[in-house]
Amino acid sequence: MKEMLKDNELHIWCIPYLQACKSKMIVESVLSPDELIQASQFKFKELQQKFLLRRTILRKILGRYCGSSPKKLNFCTTSYGKPYITGDINISFNFSHSNELAYVAITNDLPVGIDVELIEEFDSKEKVAKQFFSPKEYTEYTNLEPHKKLEAFFDIWTRKEAFIKAIGEGLSYPLDQFQVTFKNRSDTKINYTATTQQGMPEWKLLGKKILFNNLSYIVSCAYVNSISDINFYEYEA
Repeated sequence: MKEMLKDNELHIWCIPYLQACKSKMIVESVLSPDELIQASQFKFKELQQKFLLRRTILRKILGRYCGSSPKKLNFCTTSYGKPYITGDINISFNFSHSNELAYVAITNDLPVGIDVELIEEFDSKEKVAKQFFSPKEYTEYTNLEPHKKLEAFFDIWTRKEAFIKAIGEGLSYPLDQFQVTFKNRSDTKINYTATTQQGMPEWKLLGKKILFNNLSYIVSCAYVNSISDINFYEYEA
């Protein structure tokens, strides 16, 4: 049965890897030769299996919206590397994964971007923040109490990643040329610098903290202002 999307709807799917692994899902049957070749390039078997699971589940979910067999979906990428489905398909999607979780955001042919990150400490966090955060973001971030900085870093980073994935320009779009609010996840905004505001549509940001298998994640989604109905789903193998 084909999943239907209204013009103002955004569907966000959470994909927990561990449950899919335990289900012993058969993956190769719906994947393309290119995907199987790409999987074989991973050095470790575990990484190969995760890639195969990601692609299989992504095809199964998108197949519902396209009214098509998962195997028949053909993927291509833009010049900036953003994937899309070829043919007479009127849906847009974006995909992200971290550790044992993945997310896919789907709209009725409207731009959307999503990013999920495991909250974990790493040595170059302060260097990354100084290089890629806007001046205002960096000032607000550095003024936080030390115990709040790790989570705040991923709040900012995932929102910025979601936005540049939504506009489809990837890291070619300067991350320090716009700023996101991050202290209140229920009221997150994008503010442009004077040089980037002209011609840009109105955007909204959604941010959530997720606890899965005793680990914490931040997931953020960027979508256009015309979307007003957001629905969340969890994939079950």
